[in-house]
Amino acid sequence: IARYGRAIESGALSKSLLAVTLYNRGTVYARMGRNDAAIADFTRALALRPKDADLYYNRCATYLRVKRRAPAIFAEKLFFPAHRLQLSV
Repeated sequence: IARYGRAIESGALSKSLLAVTLYNRGTVYARMGRNDAAIADFTRALALRPKDADLYYNRCATYLRVKRRAPAIFAEKLFFPAHRLQLSV
């Protein structure tokens, strides 16, 4: 987590690499049960890569894990169009 944080805060990462680093840290947070931190990282990464279906999926799964159904349903509605976009690339 600390290495991800240093890399993210360094300002040296490209937009694409920053999104991947946020995704990776969010995944680690989710596995640790730090769901709010995971959702924050997935959301920030989505701002950088709005067509990334994996980000939508993981954010939706994390919302469901903490029983936040309304944001999960909204994330799911966004996930399916993103998933189609990613597959068509």
